[in-house]
This record gives sequence, C-alpha cells and structure tokens, in this order.
Amino acid sequence: MKTHRYIILFLIISVIMHTGYAQKNINIHGTVSNKNGKPLGLVNISIKGKSTGTTTDLDGKYKITAQVNSESIIIFSSTGYKTKKFKISDYLRSDDTCNINPVMEVAVTRLEKIDVLKEKTREENIVKLNPENFTHLPTATGGGIESLIKTLPGVASNNELSSQYSVRGGNFDENLIYVNDIEIHRPFLVRSGQQEGLSFVNQDLVSSVLFSSGGFSAKYGGKMSSVLDVEYRTPKEFAGGVTLSLLGGSAYFQDISKNKKFTHLSGIRYKTSSYLLNTLETSGDYDPSFTDFQTYMAYSFSSDFEISFLGNIARNQYNFYPNDRKTDFGTINKAMNLYIDFSGKENDIYNSGTAALTGTYMPSNNLKLKFITTGYFSKEQINYDIQGQYSLNLINSQLGESLGDSIMNLGTGNYIRHARNKLTTNVYTVKHTGKYATTSGNFAWGAKFQDKHIQDKIDQWRLLDSAGYSIPYNSEKVTLSQQRQAQNELHNSSLSLYSEYNRTFNINASDLSFRAGFRSSFLEYDNKITFSPRFSLSLKPNWNRDLLFRFSSGWYFQPPFYKEFKKHNGKLVNSLPAQESIHYVFGYDYNFTAWGRPFKFVTEFYYKDMPLLIPYEVNNVKISYFPEKRASGYIAGIDLNINGEFVEGVDSYISLSIMKAMENVHNDGHGYIPRPTDQRVNASVFFQDYLPNNESYKMHLKLMFGSSLPFGPPNAARYKATNRMPAYKRVDVGFSKELFHKDKNTSLFGKIFEELWIKAEIFNLFDIQNTISYNWITVVPNTANTSKSSSYSKYAVPNRLTGRRLNVKIIANF
Repeated sequence: MKTHRYIILFLIISVIMHTGYAQKNINIHGTVSNKNGKPLGLVNISIKGKSTGTTTDLDGKYKITAQVNSESIIIFSSTGYKTKKFKISDYLRSDDTCNINPVMEVAVTRLEKIDVLKEKTREENIVKLNPENFTHLPTATGGGIESLIKTLPGVASNNELSSQYSVRGGNFDENLIYVNDIEIHRPFLVRSGQQEGLSFVNQDLVSSVLFSSGGFSAKYGGKMSSVLDVEYRTPKEFAGGVTLSLLGGSAYFQDISKNKKFTHLSGIRYKTSSYLLNTLETSGDYDPSFTDFQTYMAYSFSSDFEISFLGNIARNQYNFYPNDRKTDFGTINKAMNLYIDFSGKENDIYNSGTAALTGTYMPSNNLKLKFITTGYFSKEQINYDIQGQYSLNLINSQLGESLGDSIMNLGTGNYIRHARNKLTTNVYTVKHTGKYATTSGNFAWGAKFQDKHIQDKIDQWRLLDSAGYSIPYNSEKVTLSQQRQAQNELHNSSLSLYSEYNRTFNINASDLSFRAGFRSSFLEYDNKITFSPRFSLSLKPNWNRDLLFRFSSGWYFQPPFYKEFKKHNGKLVNSLPAQESIHYVFGYDYNFTAWGRPFKFVTEFYYKDMPLLIPYEVNNVKISYFPEKRASGYIAGIDLNINGEFVEGVDSYISLSIMKAMENVHNDGHGYIPRPTDQRVNASVFFQDYLPNNESYKMHLKLMFGSSLPFGPPNAARYKATNRMPAYKRVDVGFSKELFHKDKNTSLFGKIFEELWIKAEIFNLFDIQNTISYNWITVVPNTANTSKSSSYSKYAVPNRLTGRRLNVKIIANF
C-alpha cells in the first residue's frame, strides 16, 4: 500500500510541475520561401520530439496540427538549405493558431543531410529520397539512385549488373525517367546487364529525387508503371569531388559567376566491370568500357527569366573474347555438367547523346512557364562471331571417390553465332509546361510534340548441329536454326496534352486534398487519339495520431516506341495500338515515434486492370515482343514499408511486397498465365549503423530477396513459360571511414578538402549463385530418328550472375 501511495503522490507532483507546460492542439500554418520571395515546395516540417510531420506543397504552403507546449520547437529542413527552428509559443495567437513564414537560407555545405530517409508529398503517391544515401549504398552497377530504388516497396530486380527495374509487375520499358523535366531515353540493343554500362542519372549532380510506383498524375507521360523524377542542383558556390574504385571512377565540379547569374555543373564518369565479370562461369577476356560526360548550365537574365542547358555524351563499348564455360546444374538425383569450348569474339558499341535547352519565365509569383527543346541520338552496333563446341554429361552425385566424375555423355554439338546489327535513333521533342497558383488551388498544363526517326539493319543467324546433324534437320541441305535479316525504317510523330487541377480543403480541422486531370495523345502512325483521365484524393483526419489516407486512379496509355513493332524475324508490323492499364491505388502512411525517434509506416494496396497488352518475353534485360498477338491481364498486390531511425541519427528501412501478375493471350486457348514479371514476393532491407561514440565509422547493409520468376523456351508460345527459376537472394555490405572533415581539422589540408572517405564494399557477401536466364542446349542422341523433332532433347542450363567480390572506394570532396 505504501508503494501505491508513493506512486500516486509522484503523479500528483508531476501534474502540478507540468501545469505550466500543458499540451494543447495548435493549428500552425504559413508559407516557406527563399530570400528572393519565391515559394519552396517539398520542405520537410516536423515538431521536435514528436512524430508529427508534413511537407510544403509546390507553392510553399503548409498546414499542421499538433499537440505542443510552451517549449515546443518547429523545424523546417530541405536539401541545400539551412535548417530553421522556431519556438512555437513566440508566434501563438489567442485563438490557438500560429502563423510562421520562414525564409530559407542556402546552405554553405555541398549537400545538407536531411533527417528522414524519404518523405511523401502526402497528397500524391510520390516518395522523396535522400541523395545522401546514394553515396553510401553498396552497389555493383555504379548507379546509386537506381540501386536505392530497387529496394523500395513494389520495385523488383534480379540483376545486380543492370540499373533497370520492374515496378508492380511491369517491365523495364514501362518506366519513365525525367531529369529536370526532360524525358530520358536509353539504347535499344542491349541484351545483358554486362553490356549495359552507365545509367543516365549522375548521382554526383543530383539535388532531389522523387519516385512514384503507380497512380501518378497527368503531368507525367505515357508509360504504365512508374516515374523517376530527378532534379540536378543549381550551384551556390565553387565545389568539386572525385570518386575512385576498382570498378571505375567519377569526378564533378561546379561554380557560380561573381554576379551570381551564371552557374555551371559538370560530371564525368568511367566504369569498367571486368573485375566483376571475371566471377561469371564463362571465362575469357572481358574488356567493357563505359564513359559519359554531363553538364548542366544556367544563366539568369533576371529574377523572372532563366535559360538552362543539359547535355550528355555517352560512349559504351563491350569487347569480349570467350575461352570456355563450365556449369554444373540439375538435381541431386540427376546432376549434369555442361562444358563449352569457345573461339571468336564480340564487339558492341553504344554511342548516345542528349541536348536540351530550357527557358523558364515567371512573370509573377503565381505563374511559371517553361519551354523545352530536346534532341536525343544514338548509334548502336552489335558485332559477334562466336563458335562453341559443347559437351553435356551426366555426373556422379553419390558420395565417394568418384563424386563429380562424368558417368555418361548425354550429347555433343557445335554452334556458330553471327551478328552484324546496326540501329540509329533520332528523337526530337518540343515541350511547354505551365503552372498557375491561386489561393483556392493550383492549375497546371502542358503540351509536347515529338518526332522519331529510327533506322535498323539486322543481319543475324545461328547454325546448330548435334551428333553430326544440323538442327532443324534437313536431309538435302544444311539449315540454320535461327535467321533474322531485315532493314527497317520507322518515322512517326506524336502530340500530347495534359491539364490538371489540385486543391486542399479544411473540413472540421481535417485536410482533404484532391487532384484531377487528364492526358491526351495523338499518334500519327495510326491516327488515333487517346484520352487518359487521372484522379487522386487524400484525407488527413484531425486525429491525435498522424495518419493520412490516399486513393488514386487513372487510365494509362503507353504508345509503342520501336521494340514493340519488331517481330521475332526482325520485320516490323504495320500498325500497333497503345497498351492500356487502369490503376487503382489505396494507401495510408502513419508517422509515429518509437524509442524517442521518428518513424513512418506506409501501406499501399493496388490493382491494375490491363484491357490491352502486347505479350513479350524476357531474356536477361532483352525484351522481345509478340506484336502479332494481343492480350489482357491484371496485377494485384500490397506494398509495405517502414523507415526511420532504427539507429539514432541514421535512416534505415524495411520493405515487403506481395503481388500477382497474370495475362491472357487472346485466342491461344490457355487462359490466364503468369506474366514474365510475376515475382510474387519481394523483400528488401537498407540498414545503416555506426560505432558508438565514433560516427566516422559507418556500416551500410543492403539485403534483397525476390521469389522465382517464370521462364520458358526462347521464341516459343507464351503459354509454355510455366517453369520457375530459383529465387534471387543477395546481400551487399559496405564499411566506410571518414578520414577527414574540414569542420574537424584546421590544417592546410582542411583548406583544400571538405571531406575524405574510404570505403570497403563486399558484393554478394554469401557468394550465392543467382540465375538471370537460361541457355537452352539441344542434343540429338546417336540412336535418334532425326527426321522427327520429338527426338531432340532440350536442357535449360542456368546463366548465373556474379560471385563475391571486394571493392575499395575513395571519395574526396572539396
């Protein structure tokens, strides 16, 4: 009883002591701007010690309701600006409202850290990513942005050599990428991750990254799956940096003129993946070389008018001289071995360039106009002559001295592959966007004209024989197992328009926001007009818990670009409709505090109805369409993500996605079958930690799991792709040490460098042999009747990805 009395007495004293600090609901609102008075969008706003948080809209306006006391602090933070803190009681009115209008100052550091890994623009299905994590993420591709996106919920990838990814059951061609409002294109003829080279986005130049995995607004163009929206930064001072590693290196520098009117930001990158490729089962002389140079320049004629230029030149070359291949596969009861002896070489060249000129005019604070002209070109060549002599054997899988020895030859053969393929692409775009902001809402519009000219020459064949018989067998002549010869030219234009309106209402202290718009396109090649309505709605109830609910829907049309027109024999079809997908996305996010630190939990349910599809197959990163066929399908799933400070001061997150992707190829008589991207379960972890009392030692862990993908024989009917390859499992870990920081060192060295890091990365920590595709080996038994195709035996031999590798990296910024 005495104990109970002490507890009651303690509670009474605590209430009395905190009477002057009693918490109450305060409505805080205002506008965030820069020193020139221009509003700042996507500024993070939080209450110190609380889970409550929000961001400003694109007009810099915000509204937040929170329980606060006389000592509460509100914090405003954004990448590239100094963090602002205000004591709420200093601005409190008698009606329990508070108006705070901070003016953000440009940070003097190269890139300011933000407290939360990502923050939704909560009225839309948009994720804001922290550029700081791109530097620390262990990645084998050299593209930190895409590597981080691959760990987000709804995003899947089973190829560490490629920067491409699948989003909610879509393929690589269904993802939009923008840099400074400029749509990015990439080469078409890349067949595997080791040939791919560098992605367009240079992480050294990035200031902000937005990503949507579905249900995105009308301002984004005609693709069915996702949007990656990247902004390069505008320099505020002279700075630069260099990164060197065993996989290549990069360097960037930036500056601003004395009159503050001209800014310049440039970066050069070099990548060579031969160090990684030497872990593949096919041995040989790998000589890949990937280089690009990018520059972003801007000149401000006045506070109202600015022009900018974005340029990129990339040269990617892949040379390969194969020696041999040894692959063990099969089951315990039937273990097999494939040995191939090679001769010949492959030489692939992918040259591309982008040039974009943008004019931005702001006649008033509530009107912004942009005019963009863009040119993209690429010249691609695929050249190879490779001969392989193979032997397929059954091996002993029983324990003993003969374990692993060959006990039976299942077949021998020889093949010759030849290609001389050339493709030239020219794409010219003229684009206008505008935005007008009022006190009641925002109105946005845009128009884009695009002209495409593609020339394609295909000369490719394959000769295959087994047991002395050419396949397919012909008693009168030697036949080729595959032949593609074509000379194609595609020239067409398109015009697209969009318009959208968004507004926020306050109803009984709850915020209700809606966005409605449409996108319409006219396609010259078939003289058809598409109409794409899109809508989103969000509700932030006036609850004690910081919850926000969202629903979005839209009809998305994806016109064919070029690959969709090409049949398996290399010829083009005359006409092709746009693919269609209708999105329904419902989700909520919840900000909360655990262990005294901020966290966010996000859940999204989605359903995609696809009334018109073009079937396709995937081999590594090569997508081959069946343009003569049509299909319909659906994708349904759920994405979950939790992120926050699992370790105080650094951000980590865990993602889980479950989905089902099915399609029905019309008139094939087999009903619904899994789509090539039907990866039912995806899970990922990005975790960061540091040594206690010494934050200069850090650890960065990336863990990925993707369940099995369907596959089938190449160039076969879609319904035959019912087999499943093994699940994708990979762990990459990085350790970093900050050797130097100018704020902690006043020596002469500190006057030159801002920071210096050394990193050690272990790729594929557990050396797991992941499968990316299959090589189908055809053998003819010596006793077979070769006139019958049933006498052929086909074996699916896995093509595996890279093994464990150690990478060392040095990062210096000045």
